[in-house]
Amino acid sequence: MSEELDFDSGFATPPTNQITWGKPGDVFRGTYTGSRSVPSKFGKGDTTIFDMIGDAGHYFAVDEDGKPVGDEIQVVKDEVYYVYTKNTFEDVIRKAKIGQKVLLRFIEMVKPKTGGKPYKLVQAKLGGMDDTYLSGGLNMKPDNDVPFLKS
Repeated sequence: MSEELDFDSGFATPPTNQITWGKPGDVFRGTYTGSRSVPSKFGKGDTTIFDMIGDAGHYFAVDEDGKPVGDEIQVVKDEVYYVYTKNTFEDVIRKAKIGQKVLLRFIEMVKPKTGGKPYKLVQAKLGGMDDTYLSGGLNMKPDNDVPFLKS
């Protein structure tokens, strides 16, 4: 007879470290480590996810309606984070090289001129290369809650 295992005892679901842009002013600075495409949760094509290692910043979590909830979350240095794009900063991030510093800032909610649902305007800037990452000094581990695909 096999022993029954307690599925929950001593285990917890880790946080996903998704930057969710809850309030204007949310900011993330880190090192770009790659991107991957996953099926869109809205059913239209694929969504690009950008993987990054955090340096500094803060953001608010959001509920199912995209409204901010809870306290401000601090970016933890050397933790792995990921960002979904809604095309507001994708053109800039696509120019980033693996190991390049990236700065992202949630500017404001924008109402489309042609109607439709408002979107979050996120500004992106590229910085210099991260020598620590490039020399193998950071241990990049993908978030296990999202399938990791090499770009």
